[in-house]
Amino acid sequence: MKNWKNHWNTFPEHLDETCFLEQVGKAVNKKPISNEQFKEILSSIKSSLSIIPDDDILDLCCGNGIITKAVAGCCRSIVGMDYSQSLVDIAVKYNSLENIRYVQGDVGKISEHMKDKRFSRIYMYEALQYFKSKQLQKLLTDLKPLMSGRFALFIGSVPDKSRKWDFYNTINRKLSYIWRSIKNEEAIGTWWDKDFIADVCNKNGLKVNFIEQDKKLHTAHYRFDAYIYD
Repeated sequence: MKNWKNHWNTFPEHLDETCFLEQVGKAVNKKPISNEQFKEILSSIKSSLSIIPDDDILDLCCGNGIITKAVAGCCRSIVGMDYSQSLVDIAVKYNSLENIRYVQGDVGKISEHMKDKRFSRIYMYEALQYFKSKQLQKLLTDLKPLMSGRFALFIGSVPDKSRKWDFYNTINRKLSYIWRSIKNEEAIGTWWDKDFIADVCNKNGLKVNFIEQDKKLHTAHYRFDAYIYD
């Protein structure tokens, strides 16, 4: 299995400190996504969670804080957490505001880092792919006690297992996928099945709405969003 923690600790070191979008993989053919696409990402988070000024928010796998900072403008407080020290250092240096706190740590051990903190909304964008399928159960179990009210979790841009070949859509890309899979180094990470996610949510007493991404997003043909609630 690819060492994603090592990847996200070292990958930003090959880029300029202010190449924020590229640092967190928001790029196509090594070029940053457009402002329009970035605004659509922010819109999907804000609207799906119905964020209001009194919200205290947790941004899981926040990377360099580029999304964290943008969301911070419409809530009371926000904590961004990521296991990459390199990205957290950039977040603190360039993407800080008075109502933001950044934490370096493993989301898989979230309860150890957020013992006395409670949140009204939680989100994770384009990061579920770095978790194994068996970790979703634990993640939901760990997040429940962190909610100050009803459960509200937005998981954005999840690779859709049923549309994998819409992404690997040429012979060369399919062969590359097969070769990496043999070496257990799949470039995307985990491809998720909607029925599996719904089943895990159900076992946790939660519901899930699957949301199709806006067609303007370059990921819309092979990814979906999910809003999990009780």
